[in-house]
Amino acid sequence: MKDRTFTSIWDAIEDAPSEREDLKTRSDAMMRLKAHIGAKGWDAGTAAAELQVDLFLVECLLKGRIGQLDQESLVAMQQAAGISTKDVLTPFDPVEGLDSEEAIAEFIEAAKETGDEEYIAHAGRVADRARRKLQR
Repeated sequence: MKDRTFTSIWDAIEDAPSEREDLKTRSDAMMRLKAHIGAKGWDAGTAAAELQVDLFLVECLLKGRIGQLDQESLVAMQQAAGISTKDVLTPFDPVEGLDSEEAIAEFIEAAKETGDEEYIAHAGRVADRARRKLQR
């Protein structure tokens, strides 16, 4: 088994790019909401009332049960809490982690495994940039 490096836990456990992004988005929303609840000092019952949701959803949130919370519910809770639902993105360039021909080859192979032609093409462009960087 090859050692692989992932940028997030979701990349490691989910093969489909769209599913990975969904998990990342829901996880981020859950962390924001949990921090908000903690900062307000709310118990689960108070949080449910303030966020205008069922107690079950708040308990799932607080226990990290991502499978029980869909994006629609999380967006509604964030809106009720006054939390921005805009994505918070940090710059990331995958070229930084592609520091050898072996790493580039593994990156391309992983992209091919998705079967997503657009993603494979993107990975090829990233690999080309990484190769140019290696030649410097």
